[in-house]
Amino acid sequence: MITSETQRNFTMKSVLFTLFLLTLPWNASGQGADTLASVTADYTKKRTDGLLRLTNSAKAALESVKKAQMAVGNLDGANATDKAIRDLPAGVANPAATPDETATGLPADASVVISEHTFKVCNGIIGLNRLFVPKYEALKAQLLQTGDLPGANAAAAKVTQLNDEASQLTPMAAAKNGRKAELAKSFTVEGLVDGDTELHITTEGIYWVVLGDKAKVGHINGNNDPTYVDGVRWKPKWRTQGDRGPDTSDVYPFPSAAINLAAEQVSVTERRFGKEIKRTASTHTVKDNHLVVHFKDPEGGGAWYKLRFKVPEEK
Repeated sequence: MITSETQRNFTMKSVLFTLFLLTLPWNASGQGADTLASVTADYTKKRTDGLLRLTNSAKAALESVKKAQMAVGNLDGANATDKAIRDLPAGVANPAATPDETATGLPADASVVISEHTFKVCNGIIGLNRLFVPKYEALKAQLLQTGDLPGANAAAAKVTQLNDEASQLTPMAAAKNGRKAELAKSFTVEGLVDGDTELHITTEGIYWVVLGDKAKVGHINGNNDPTYVDGVRWKPKWRTQGDRGPDTSDVYPFPSAAINLAAEQVSVTERRFGKEIKRTASTHTVKDNHLVVHFKDPEGGGAWYKLRFKVPEEK
């Protein structure tokens, strides 16, 4: 039975465990998808399967609410929850069309389930889209090299489509999480980095890219340390299994007000809040509408890097 405690405990920490259920390991079979049709089929399958799991989970939670309302003799609450269960599939195709969580007679616990479902669906799609944009970009370059201009244009159109959808869903995801859909103008990011790594800041969120064969961010010496975004714990999920090697993380939904941010390396330490150590300074540049922070980190072992980002003041 879901109680009002669910609503009080609805925090980012509890949701992060499931918000990227859609972002299954990329190319886990080891078979390279090198045509527009195969990449699109892979994307469609992951999206469909992930949304189905999220919907079934939400329906099960709503069924529990409905039974609880029936047990206490609340016919209106049971009927309103039953309607929400029947309407829920609409939210799979279009997150904006999820059942009305303020509908007359709908119990508060059912409203929480619907809000959580919308949040997870939005963030799942955002994460999946951000994982496939580089795939389509690489395919576009490949098709151009082989002289297939229509195919390259189709791949470029998919990139635009996925980016646009992610941009549209980001404010909704933030609102459903109880956060005001405000864009961050100043924030910090802390991560345990080992070797050649990038941090990408976009208008929709933040993600890591490991370029070399060293440990993935936070996974040094068998650890699984989180990244901290403005002090909030985020444990990135990766496309492939294993603690080392080139990879890209999921997207942490943290909209930024701008890309031309002023980036400052605040500290580099062996342990978080530890003593400052000398390390090759990180660099940053704007590329493809991302602010990309590059950590060369050629020194042995990993280090905690803390950076502060700020929107430049208008002159």
